[in-house]
Amino acid sequence: AGIIWAAEERGFPAPAAQEGFTVAGSVMPFTSFDVFVISIVLITLTMTTIFFKKTGVGLAMRATALNQEVARLSGIRTNFTRTLSWAISGAASSLAGLLITPTSNLSPNTLDLVLIIGFTAAVVGGLDSPAGAVLGGFIVGLVISFVTFYLSPEDVFLSILAVLLIVLIVKPRGILGGKDSRRV
Repeated sequence: AGIIWAAEERGFPAPAAQEGFTVAGSVMPFTSFDVFVISIVLITLTMTTIFFKKTGVGLAMRATALNQEVARLSGIRTNFTRTLSWAISGAASSLAGLLITPTSNLSPNTLDLVLIIGFTAAVVGGLDSPAGAVLGGFIVGLVISFVTFYLSPEDVFLSILAVLLIVLIVKPRGILGGKDSRRV
């Protein structure tokens, strides 16, 4: 991407207002664009949950992810489901980029930090739970806001690492992650 568009930052305007809501004379710390982003995330979460739990293709994708050989022997077209998984991942990544770009300009290296924060949020919430990943995102976002406002912006990544370590020590599969298997 850097070769085609150069390393300069680019952005585009937000589809909703960037000013905070005014309630009883005081400006709230979130904007209508923030509400728009949260709405899109909740709609996407609901749609993907329904897709993976209620449709044949979604169940086939879950089976392929769990055990590709058994899924293939069961008659599932694993090559198709893997290709579809990549396509859905690309669409989800594009949507995330569209939602991030209005608040921070885009360059070839912009999303490195977003990737680190997003991965941490997914691990905190539980890698096998989409709702857990969203919950982890809210937790990590609150930690970032708290540390930036009350402490120092330089301490953000240290605090994220501390939250990640605490969650991994207390609940290794994440807050809403699956149950640990018991070996006998």
